[in-house]
Amino acid sequence: MGTRLRFLVFITMKYDFVAVDFDNADYDQLACSVGIVAVKNNVIVDEVYHLIQPPGNRYGKIQSSIHKICAEETEKSPTFDKVWPKIEKYFLGQHLIMHNAPTDIAILHKSLSYYF
Repeated sequence: MGTRLRFLVFITMKYDFVAVDFDNADYDQLACSVGIVAVKNNVIVDEVYHLIQPPGNRYGKIQSSIHKICAEETEKSPTFDKVWPKIEKYFLGQHLIMHNAPTDIAILHKSLSYYF
């Protein structure tokens, strides 16, 4: 059963890997942006970037000073629950590469938990 399961996961992978980077708006670690690059056969086949309006469109000074995203930039951006259906395919059954995996995973987990 284990071998068959691994085979099924293997055949569903669309990309060799997906590089992901989230930025968070405040200490609550909810997403305010996501950048995604999908690679297949050593070629970038898809690039996605979304500004995301965090709950209340609130930002911490430290976070904004790091990533230079502020409330004015995201006031008309969709919330995470609207962005997720567009980016979900990059996460399911894919090899993920993250610059700072503990932080990116925490932002993803907290954003999914908050909205879903």
